Amino acid sequence: MNNIEISIILPVYNVEKYLDDCLDSIAQQDNSSYEILAIDDGSTDNGLQILNYRAQKDSRIRVFSQRNKGVASARNVGLRNAIGQYVLFVDGDDLLCPTALSALHEIIEKNNPDIVSFGLMPFSETLSTSADEGNSQKIFQINKQQFFDLIYGRGLKTKYPISGFACTIIFKRALLHDQFFNENLKLHEDENFFANLALILPENARILVLDAPLYGYRERATSLVHTHNLVRLQNLYSSRRAIHRICPENSKQKSTAHQARLEALIKLMRYSLQHGRHGGFKLFRRIVLSEPKLPIRVKLTYFLGLRYARNRAINRARKKRNG
Repeated sequence: MNNIEISIILPVYNVEKYLDDCLDSIAQQDNSSYEILAIDDGSTDNGLQILNYRAQKDSRIRVFSQRNKGVASARNVGLRNAIGQYVLFVDGDDLLCPTALSALHEIIEKNNPDIVSFGLMPFSETLSTSADEGNSQKIFQINKQQFFDLIYGRGLKTKYPISGFACTIIFKRALLHDQFFNENLKLHEDENFFANLALILPENARILVLDAPLYGYRERATSLVHTHNLVRLQNLYSSRRAIHRICPENSKQKSTAHQARLEALIKLMRYSLQHGRHGGFKLFRRIVLSEPKLPIRVKLTYFLGLRYARNRAINRARKKRNG
């Protein structure tokens, strides 16, 4: 009989500098009812050797290796091989806060939730132990629509950042129904995955939010999350456009996805204008000016034409760089 409560899926790509710390943060948890599915995604450093060595010392670690296909593919390997009741994602350069698994175990035992979303604590070098606030948990329940909104960063006011970031959501594996990450997306694949999952949830799904930081997110300048470039924004827009297309017509999810898609389109056009790319501006301008809910100040920027919009985009980027 399977008594593994949590399958921790750990994609690894060129993070040997941080990998032992990440694995230690899991091994030192109070709750030991878990497995780690570590997927080396074609690392060119010593990541795979570290994983194999740790697996020899800890039978809870299962190691998989593949050529570099991206984090979406690596996570899918984990999903296909997981046997735990719940699934939790951890990135190889991040940390679990000290009582993360015991806090989640307590919530699971008391509430039998389908999904629990929780906060994260950004850090650069050392994760403060004060970030782990297991004794001051604020837990509340949300519905399916609120979870869909949460994925796009809407609707909830919490002390700690809570959104559709893959590593801050634990969910029942039984919910998947052949749901996997879109491997064509190299970025924002987690937002796309959980938006799709939210759409197939039953209306009575039990979804809890824990306003406490259980996950330590390492801020690195070279991280994909911090790469604000054209490919990143194109992936963001593609993901949101795809979700918008499959949302039921005239639904609240459709409205949320529409606004999220529009925000991504505006970000993409701003970036393009900053870098001298203005193909598609006329179509973009028509779309923006036709949107009834956009603020007048946003519409005015594009109503005044390409030159004005380009100068505004360049000035906006300059101000952001200068703080």
